[in-house]
Amino acid sequence: MASASLLRSEIESYLEARIPSALTLRPKPRPQVLPFCIAEIDAALEGLPRGCLSEIAGPASSGLTSLLHALLASATRNGECCALIDAANAFDPLSAKAYGIELERLLWVRCTANSEMKAIEQALKAAEMLLETGGFGLVALDMAGLAVKSVRRIPLATWFRFRRAVEDTETALVAFGTEPSAANSPALVLRLNRKSVQWQQPPKKEVTHACLLRGMEIEIEVTRAQHLRKPPAGSKIQTEFLARWA
Repeated sequence: MASASLLRSEIESYLEARIPSALTLRPKPRPQVLPFCIAEIDAALEGLPRGCLSEIAGPASSGLTSLLHALLASATRNGECCALIDAANAFDPLSAKAYGIELERLLWVRCTANSEMKAIEQALKAAEMLLETGGFGLVALDMAGLAVKSVRRIPLATWFRFRRAVEDTETALVAFGTEPSAANSPALVLRLNRKSVQWQQPPKKEVTHACLLRGMEIEIEVTRAQHLRKPPAGSKIQTEFLARWA
């Protein structure tokens, strides 16, 4: 042990004049974040980390679209250009505008292939091109609605390549899907679940059996949050999404 310490000391002394602090570990700075502009989520997570790959997953009607819209609205209102890669061709511009997204700052990439795997292939190529181009505050890869087995056929090397491509940039790259599929590549992983649904009853004077959706209460499980000093892994966030009509 003494000889190892002596050897290290000699190496450090030799390198000090040539490469200062050559053997000193430097902590990686915390990434900047893009706020969700949802109080409960920002209080727990501070926001979506920039220069990182993130993944947000949940079943149908779990708030995925509302969270996607919240992020796009936050970024575009801040004057940033965003890109939405719509693998399932499900984006509705009218609903997005009603949510507050500035459409003139949004690049909408529609994937219209005749099979899910072709659509995924188009989406991945588009994501790669956009990351190489740069200049986007947020790049969202929306694969919600596609079969889980199809999304899980994406090679893990692809997610690792995306993680490396977005490093040292101010872009926040986030993938949306029914289930997480990027393994250990994302810095932030969230799982969404619907807890309850709130309906707005029509006035009694109106003869109708229809009810309008008022909103949903959502539970968000934090699976991974590497951008925080004390990641709240396993914690759960409660929030409510109100319906917005175009």
